[in-house]
Amino acid sequence: MVILGIILTFIFGWLILENLRVEEDLFSKLSLSYLIGIGIQTLFMFYMALFNIKLTLVTVSLMMLTVCLGLFIILTFREKVNIGWKFGINPKNYKKVYKSLTLVDKIIILILLGLGMYSLIAGLYWPVSGWDAIALYDFRAKVFSVTGYMNDAISRGYFFGYPLMTSMAHTWVYLLGFKYPQFIYSLMYISLGILFYSSLKDYVDRTTSLLFTLLVLISPPVFANAAFAYTNLPYAVYFFLGTIFLYRWITNKKRYLLVIAALMMGLSTWVRSTEPFWIINLMILSFFSLQNKKIVDLFLYALIFFWIQQSWSIYLSHMVSYMGTSAQAGQAFGILKSGFDFQRLGEILAFIWTNTINILSPYILIFLLSIFFPVNQAPGKKYLCVLVTGNMLLLLFGAYIFSYIFVGWSQIGESLQRMVITFVPLLLYTAAMGLNIDWKAVIQKINLSQFWK
Repeated sequence: MVILGIILTFIFGWLILENLRVEEDLFSKLSLSYLIGIGIQTLFMFYMALFNIKLTLVTVSLMMLTVCLGLFIILTFREKVNIGWKFGINPKNYKKVYKSLTLVDKIIILILLGLGMYSLIAGLYWPVSGWDAIALYDFRAKVFSVTGYMNDAISRGYFFGYPLMTSMAHTWVYLLGFKYPQFIYSLMYISLGILFYSSLKDYVDRTTSLLFTLLVLISPPVFANAAFAYTNLPYAVYFFLGTIFLYRWITNKKRYLLVIAALMMGLSTWVRSTEPFWIINLMILSFFSLQNKKIVDLFLYALIFFWIQQSWSIYLSHMVSYMGTSAQAGQAFGILKSGFDFQRLGEILAFIWTNTINILSPYILIFLLSIFFPVNQAPGKKYLCVLVTGNMLLLLFGAYIFSYIFVGWSQIGESLQRMVITFVPLLLYTAAMGLNIDWKAVIQKINLSQFWK
């Protein structure tokens, strides 16, 4: 049953992509189908609960089938749309690609396949672990699946602190009769690897793309979080893809890229609503759109993003004393207006440095190397650099403001360590854009060309 349920989620996401006329390869579309499918599905399950519709296997399945049918009907009535369900599988093309792979490429691909298989097998057999996962995200899901309703599970103060994306995803797995929802995160981990590579290979050498994909998947914060049912990995995946698809739209101008960017960034706030990093993306998009007179695109992005982002915010505003984005901005402005404390800023810098240096230092170093010693730099990298730098500064600014709001700010180092996983894929992607090395030429120069066959 669980296999059929996950297939339904994939089909739901696939139909959304087909309606957007997404032009990606098969594996990229499957990865996007899963991420968008599970994200929008859980949002719709939230809407069902808001209307007091009991969450059961039958009701959720009917909702999914109804939406899928609607999406399929829309497809059939659109002009010039081929409803042949062409998946882009051409054995001759894959055989040609395989023959063009170098030995190094093949080794990296084997390692990547091993990482993906290990994560998926472990996710299928390991129960949910970790305090927050057991006591919060998974607990809510178990109550949802048993009672069919959400109010009792989240009306206990602390449970309002995080949106319901991962809890609703766990609920879907439990409704399908499966005990271990950990594989949800394994599929996100695999999707991250596939989409990191596919979004990079059009800009840099294939070996460079594979190498940096490997660096992302073996990075301790990413690999470790794939084994825990926390919100950090899902947030990092959605945020990274929201940023990268925005960059791809800036360089390619294809509208489906912008829509996917908006969906991904919106879904990142459906996973974790407190992080304000989406602001930098919106600022860059606004600047670019106004500069290039693409107001319609800016409006489209904002419409999609705020539809998802405000769904949880509006609900919270009716349930608890909740400060929306504008209220939070006003509070931050009030703190800054009272005077800037450079001593406090120094303490914040020391706090961030102490808790993140061991995690981020290798990736920041690679990023800086790509800035000061670029090799065949890809076009439009300046936008990525602005996004990375802007988000780093926003982290510092947010920590400074938070230190005035929460007295025990210096005791949350572990939470900060989990949060900075967000920057790892983005730092490595940006670095790869500036380190497009011709690996074949390098190996030939060191007399190892006989292995490059």
